[in-house]
Amino acid sequence: MLETGLLVAALELGLFFLYKALTRDFQDLLNSDIAAIHGALRLVFDGQAGLAELYDPERFHTLLAVTRPLDQDAFFYRWLYPPSSVLLLSPLSLAPLSASYHLLLAVTLGAAAASCWMLGARGLHWIALSLSPIVGLTCWSGQIDVLPLFFIALFLALSDRRPFLAGFLLSFALVKPQLAVLMGLALLAGGRWSELAGMLVSLALFLAISVFAFGIGAWAAFFASARDLLALLHEHFFNWSVIASPYSFFRSLGLEREAAELLQYAIALLASGAIVYSQIKGRDTRNQTWILVCAILLFSPYQWDYGLLLLLLPLSLEYAERLPLNWERVVALLIVLGAPLLRFQELALPMTPVPPLLFAILASKVLGSATRGRSGEPGAASGGP
Repeated sequence: MLETGLLVAALELGLFFLYKALTRDFQDLLNSDIAAIHGALRLVFDGQAGLAELYDPERFHTLLAVTRPLDQDAFFYRWLYPPSSVLLLSPLSLAPLSASYHLLLAVTLGAAAASCWMLGARGLHWIALSLSPIVGLTCWSGQIDVLPLFFIALFLALSDRRPFLAGFLLSFALVKPQLAVLMGLALLAGGRWSELAGMLVSLALFLAISVFAFGIGAWAAFFASARDLLALLHEHFFNWSVIASPYSFFRSLGLEREAAELLQYAIALLASGAIVYSQIKGRDTRNQTWILVCAILLFSPYQWDYGLLLLLLPLSLEYAERLPLNWERVVALLIVLGAPLLRFQELALPMTPVPPLLFAILASKVLGSATRGRSGEPGAASGGP
């Protein structure tokens, strides 16, 4: 009953967020993330700017202001994605902003539904996850986090039957640097050589094409801008509840920047170690996916709430196996249902409760693997990270 109630609530609240996304007016759209993505793509493909210029927020803001009215300062219009992602996102530049936003909304809904279906969710489970609040929030935000969700799900579905192809397609998910690092670490630790070879071949192709198209300077500018992310979090005032990272959690508790950074690095190291441990154990896809997703979400200090979309992966695997309700699944459902609510000022908390919950799930799954290993219980079939 508890789980059914959570799923129904998730579906109802998800439809509410989807309604807000569908009815978003153009003026409000100018303050969304899709406005920065669309603006960057149009500047590049219209020949108005080189890609390297866009990694400078002040320069990007100046260039964008020539083409459209801007309501916020330069910080809120940033291009943060690697040069290789321009190739993947290029279709969004072919239409005006409003049309691109609705195209991305349709792709997000379709890819979320396909991801949950590929991993085995069916019936109410599939509908509730596909239209959950975290999906609605991603649609409303105009963000591209559905790409990692979809291509990691595709990787998990294909890795046993077509390992090289699965790894090749996995690189399409790596629009954020930490994903490349952690997925590569998982494949290396698990000895998944065919998948790793496919991923590296695909990444090499993306790298070569992006260097040919935009020059090596674009990559240098990207890495320089990536180093500034912690400084951005320090210098700008945020509602910490919408940044679901350990850094934001400790900052919201009043810790100084240096202490919060140190704790963020320590947790990122522990999360990386958890991935390696789970892969060496080689127990089962579901447990490894729980650990991988929690580790990804805890790794970066710049993890915004819409990135929690990745929790749909282990939840779908749980439903595919028809497992009894456990506290980790309840917590994950509460995060998927509740985290988007923190976007609204009247419901916002002075801190983000998500990182400790993710860390608790991660620790539970790692300790569970160790306990099963000592007791000699057989694990489920492995396949994927």
